[in-house]
Amino acid sequence: MHLTISRLAAASRHLPTDGFSLSHFLIWAEVRATYRKILRETRGLGSSKVRMETINWIRYDFDRHLNEPDQAKLKDLISQGKRHLRELSNQNILNGGQFGKLRGGRG
Repeated sequence: MHLTISRLAAASRHLPTDGFSLSHFLIWAEVRATYRKILRETRGLGSSKVRMETINWIRYDFDRHLNEPDQAKLKDLISQGKRHLRELSNQNILNGGQFGKLRGGRG
């Protein structure tokens, strides 16, 4: 219970104070979810250099629209992100999964 309260308190410090609506909040939740899915999908890319270049490009693109107030524009950007996610997923399928996850491992 204490952990949940502390997480909510930490999250509330990062919320904008200019009175965004619930729909705006939900759109931003979808933006964050799409961002995380795209980053996870980069694990299947060939080399660590390619993966890092792709991650830097993704971060730049998301950071560029970080303060976008227009909900219609955000929805359009989400659909573009999902399209890129499908392309990245298809590329990983074509690679055949021959490259393991580029993460550290135990043992």
